[in-house]
Amino acid sequence: MKPHYSFYIPSKGRAGKSSTVELLRYEGLDFRIAVEPQDWESYCEAYGEEFLLKLDRNNGNLFYARNFIKQYSIEQSEPFHWQLDDDMRTFKRRKGNKNIKISARLLFGEVEELVDNYQNIGLAGPSHSIFAFAKRKMYSVNRQVSGCFLINNAIDIWYRPNLPEDTDYSMQVLTSEGGKWCTILFNRLLFDTPPAAQFAGGLTEIGWKGKQRQIAAANLMQTWPGCFKIKRVKSKYEPEGKVRVLPSKIWGTFSQRPILK
Repeated sequence: MKPHYSFYIPSKGRAGKSSTVELLRYEGLDFRIAVEPQDWESYCEAYGEEFLLKLDRNNGNLFYARNFIKQYSIEQSEPFHWQLDDDMRTFKRRKGNKNIKISARLLFGEVEELVDNYQNIGLAGPSHSIFAFAKRKMYSVNRQVSGCFLINNAIDIWYRPNLPEDTDYSMQVLTSEGGKWCTILFNRLLFDTPPAAQFAGGLTEIGWKGKQRQIAAANLMQTWPGCFKIKRVKSKYEPEGKVRVLPSKIWGTFSQRPILK
């Protein structure tokens, strides 16, 4: 089962070190790495110019890179496109109480096969493996999708600055056009990534960290009043504490459902 939509990987400071690129290369899947002008030469040397997409400015942050990719995909007349974080380590399927390694080709193909059967899926993707033990259903409708996702280009919404990008974009999908669109989170199709902030570069650099993350979380509560709460959580990778958006019941309030073609 071969996926047929294009893959894009926003990346920074990880020339020759993107595990996502190596996974896709190993399986012979085509992809483009979206990089800033300042990283162009190092990524060309590591991967070859034919695999790159050059952003038109440096230090535009993650929201800018994601919007650039979406606009580029639309200009290629692509109905959907994938965006993947650059630090994917493995893809898996949940069987019983175990996570079994599977090919990227199979995972992406299964997501696309389901999405293609419906007319109102705005965003879809697998779950992070750390949440797999708590999920019982094959997939959940109208949940946040992040890290590895298939975007419907027909929806005129965009990533916005100074917000947690994936949370805000998922909310925009679910509230746009009077609640027409759904999201699909595949609970038994999984991906693994390293703990946040464990490695330099990549989304650690073009995403949010430190006070910027705190500002983004506060802005999320202002943008979507009454929907989210935040908490500072310490870890060995971030001893000062990382501001996290707490799980929210808002996702369960969206009543729209996927409509078959």
